[in-house]
Amino acid sequence: MDTFRTGQKQVVVAGEAEQLVTSAIPVPDGFAVRIIPKPLNKGYIYLGASKVDAEGSGKFDGLDVGKEVSLLVSRLDAVWVNASISGDGVSWLVEK
Repeated sequence: MDTFRTGQKQVVVAGEAEQLVTSAIPVPDGFAVRIIPKPLNKGYIYLGASKVDAEGSGKFDGLDVGKEVSLLVSRLDAVWVNASISGDGVSWLVEK
């Protein structure tokens, strides 16, 4: 991969984490996944390395609109997304 890849993920039911993607799409060495909350979100986005992490009480504080995070992971399906409001979601971008 010499450029970038993009996508979106909407959380259907708040509190029920879902994988960013459902297939094992590799992220090349030297690339990061940027997670950006959708601009019309009403709540927070939570991320985790597993379903339990993204749903648990120990999850990180959450991303609000206007914030973003970059993750160094080897596969896109290693990222789990949760939301405080049903229907909120993220855009993602794999870039070097």
